[in-house]
Amino acid sequence: MLLAVNHNISLFQYEETLMPMLLGRPLGRYIVGILPLFILNGFMGARSLENNKISLKLSLPISIILLISSIMVSFQLFPFNNTSLSYIGAIKYIFEYFAYGKTSFDAEYHLGTVFFFAAIFLIAPLILSQFKINFKKIIKSFSIFFVLVNIGIFVITMINAQVWYESDQMQIGLWLNKNDPKISRVMFDKDYIGKATKTEQDEFLGQGYTIAGFWMNDEIKFDDLSSMENYDFIISKKELDKKKLTKKGEWSLYSV
Repeated sequence: MLLAVNHNISLFQYEETLMPMLLGRPLGRYIVGILPLFILNGFMGARSLENNKISLKLSLPISIILLISSIMVSFQLFPFNNTSLSYIGAIKYIFEYFAYGKTSFDAEYHLGTVFFFAAIFLIAPLILSQFKINFKKIIKSFSIFFVLVNIGIFVITMINAQVWYESDQMQIGLWLNKNDPKISRVMFDKDYIGKATKTEQDEFLGQGYTIAGFWMNDEIKFDDLSSMENYDFIISKKELDKKKLTKKGEWSLYSV
């Protein structure tokens, strides 16, 4: 857990939340591999409590922990940042569609969404504590839940992969990877450094990497067009006096 936190920590606030000091992103994808251990322990505990109710002393702390955890819905969980949490993101999207008329996948912050999930997370354990534990029903319920969640995640992954694959920058990277097998020097026009999203790729991803670069086994660098002669290929939106190899949307690939 400490390694995951250290890897994920950031000085940048990705989403607006009730806690301004909450930096970075949710850790779900970093620790999801050990969740089966917690689930198995939970099953063993449920087996030992067969035909008994969970005491209020136990269900109340669980409710409080889940209440605090509801802050995670402030983050964009659907699609597609934390696969294991995408089902919560999907429920969040459906709620905001009916409550706020949201129709895009852009990150939006609604205080009502946090309160909605906080109420569910707080009340659910208290309600469940009123019923006697039936181990067979728990196994059946969890099995159905995991099957449905995995089917949903598979569909989300397929759709998300198709969105990325059809993007202009991705297609330029794939084209260059296919038609230039050697390691070349590729220059990205630094005038377009910025953050690109899945739905709007008008700018390159900054921080030293690009969407097109994911498919390039080349030397990649952001640079000024005045240095273009030092490179084999140039990717830019501008019309240059060079041989244009291909164009995808507003992006053109030139040979120097």
